[in-house]
Amino acid sequence: RYLFRGKHVLEVSEPEEPSAIRWQEMNSTRFRIVGGLLFTSVASILMLAIAYTVIIFLYPILPFLAPLVVALFTSIFPIIAKALMNYERHRSESSRQKWLFIKIASFNIMITAVLISVVNPFTSSLDQRQGSVTGLIPVVHATFISQLGISPLLQILDIGGNLGRHVFGPRAKSQEAMNRNFGGTQVFLAERYANLMKYLYLIAWYCALYPT
Repeated sequence: RYLFRGKHVLEVSEPEEPSAIRWQEMNSTRFRIVGGLLFTSVASILMLAIAYTVIIFLYPILPFLAPLVVALFTSIFPIIAKALMNYERHRSESSRQKWLFIKIASFNIMITAVLISVVNPFTSSLDQRQGSVTGLIPVVHATFISQLGISPLLQILDIGGNLGRHVFGPRAKSQEAMNRNFGGTQVFLAERYANLMKYLYLIAWYCALYPT
């Protein structure tokens, strides 16, 4: 009895809120949408390869410096990912945030958890072996400290926002430019959830080896 005109089954879905619709991108073709996603995905993979190369080169020489570089990469990549989103076309803000989350979460997980396991020999999982690199446990400890210290510290310092309010804003040439500098740093839910997933995945990946 709920069939439309007695024979048609309707597929009904809840629409996006008007404020969540990206009106200027509603007419984007499927080719333009897929092409933008492909371009940004390849750029993200290239950034991941660069980070892998730097860490693999640095790890045998200064193993305890590698976690600091990892924390630096995980702090810089969200800025790059948000810049890459300008080349994508999405018909809603939900879709845009979803793809931003996928990029940042994948990069963070691969860098913080998987990379250290890949570059560390299996024989050095517990401690340092003869002729080998530093054991995995001290590096995991340093990774946790750097991730729990450097990343939140950079968010608290809000370097870009403070520069805008105290340096660029007062020296702006127009009221509109000054208002933009005093707007503060934009918060992305995708970035916040990606950081949460990074910590949860890091804990799950090393919980047996590093219960602390």
